[in-house]
Amino acid sequence: MKRVFGVLALSLAGAGGLALSAGQAQALALNDLVGKTIVAGDKTISDITIGGGFTPTANQTINFSVASSSWVVSTNFAPDQSNTQGVTSNNPGILSYKITINDPTMYFSRIQIQGDDTTINGGSTDQKVTSTGVTGTLDSVDGNPVPAVSFSSDVQTISVTSTFFTSNPASFNNISQKFTQKARIIPPSSVPSPLSLLGLGSAFGVSRQLRRRIRQAG
Repeated sequence: MKRVFGVLALSLAGAGGLALSAGQAQALALNDLVGKTIVAGDKTISDITIGGGFTPTANQTINFSVASSSWVVSTNFAPDQSNTQGVTSNNPGILSYKITINDPTMYFSRIQIQGDDTTINGGSTDQKVTSTGVTGTLDSVDGNPVPAVSFSSDVQTISVTSTFFTSNPASFNNISQKFTQKARIIPPSSVPSPLSLLGLGSAFGVSRQLRRRIRQAG
């Protein structure tokens, strides 16, 4: 079971948009997300798609939260998790979205599939996740945790797709994707060295001497 150490709450932020702020956690209905833009702290979530072989209900929700210094997108199928039964590998459920970090000094660092609750009952569950900047697919079978994967380059905007399916009578209680971020590192070559600064000072000194001689000659 996931422990949430810090939570950001969702609130309305104008037509077609939502904002996330500190306070009591709120959940957004899965069947009312498509077409909305969500501002969550320093991030913007957009281009949300939910569907494939899965039809969400008003009782199923999604949370955008901070958990143990990581940023989490958690999809909760309870209490209607039975409608994830029969979402097969040939016709999987799909959740896709785009996240942008609005802070120009920060970049995505790692992505991980959270090992969340599944109900097996003799069947199996599978969640596969792909993302911009990550090579290959993260694959969590029967809710087992998957090691974090680092982004191959500094990216501030990523497109994430989660496909999920079960074999009867298994069902999903919830699935989630977890992200960490890092601060931009300024390359040493972009910082003037002490020698360069000394050379610059010498150049200014020579320039002053030349101007003084020109004035005296005049």
